[in-house]
Amino acid sequence: LLLGLPRLSAIWSALLAATLVALSIAVYWHLFAEYLILLSPILVSFTILTTYLAGSAAHFLITEKEGRFVRNAFGLYLAPTMVEKLASNPEELVLGGQERELTVLFCDIRGFTSLSEGMDPTQLTTLLNDFLTPMTTVLLKNGATIDKYMGDAIMAFWNAPIGQDNHRELGCQSLLDMRKGLVELNMVAPKPINIGIGLNTGPCCVGNLGSHQRFSYSAIGDSVNVASRVEGQTKFYGLDNLVTEASLPNQEAFAVIEIDSVAVVGRSEPLNIFTIIGDKALGETAQFKAFKLEHQELISLYRIGEIDRAQKALDRSRELAKTIHPLAKLYDLYQERLDLLNTNGLPDDWDGVYRSTSK
Repeated sequence: LLLGLPRLSAIWSALLAATLVALSIAVYWHLFAEYLILLSPILVSFTILTTYLAGSAAHFLITEKEGRFVRNAFGLYLAPTMVEKLASNPEELVLGGQERELTVLFCDIRGFTSLSEGMDPTQLTTLLNDFLTPMTTVLLKNGATIDKYMGDAIMAFWNAPIGQDNHRELGCQSLLDMRKGLVELNMVAPKPINIGIGLNTGPCCVGNLGSHQRFSYSAIGDSVNVASRVEGQTKFYGLDNLVTEASLPNQEAFAVIEIDSVAVVGRSEPLNIFTIIGDKALGETAQFKAFKLEHQELISLYRIGEIDRAQKALDRSRELAKTIHPLAKLYDLYQERLDLLNTNGLPDDWDGVYRSTSK
């Protein structure tokens, strides 16, 4: 019974104890009926019952202790509902590290050095807290795990420690909700805050990482690095978000346009990056569809080196974008590229990929 209690559920443990009591009564009855040996089953039944109660109490205390550990460990960077789900199913938490596909988000304040100029430490702390709190609220509401805060930056991910089949959708929706939360924050903020968000999905090692003296639940791997690099490119393109193709559930779920094919620092393999302009409702409007069609024409012509046709598509896209989304810096960038190609001609090794030189 003691061996079985830790391995069985409460119902099966009770059934095991009842079976043992019934078996002892049956054996003693058989001894009396067949051999006239009279033994009382009361002591044995009492021993089994006492063992069951004591073992169940000990198992409950151990389980409760594991639940408290999970709540304490994850309560500060998981949504309360996720913590309770994990506490109820601690077997889903594998201590150490495991490989899992994650959707990873990095968010950073643009121009933080200039923004904080002239602020004393107390004012700066208040500014950061006022920014991080609503952003964190959005992420937790959408089921994210907060990995860490790095000054003015946030790293979060989905699909661990609890599996989430819709982790891509959750990441993309969080991006839009964070943008909305920033608009509300800027209504009362002493200085306007601009952010850049990067999103990438791929295999990562996730678990309790660190040293014997100090560790935290975190994720590492190439996919995490890519998410960070993509976030860093938002300033270059003049956008508040960039998303890799792997993070898009499908291009119809949100209003999405392709931005570029870029080889980020540290990677030779190019990535197709996109920006999320709005939700599905915007994506289904005729106005957006017309704009997206013209914009994609620009991207396609640029990649195959059709400079003159790409220029015309750029002019049309710039005009259509005025009522859709602020993309002036992006189109200025493409204008510079087209002007350079017009002057110097297409390189022999032209592949339409931009190779980033900064993080």
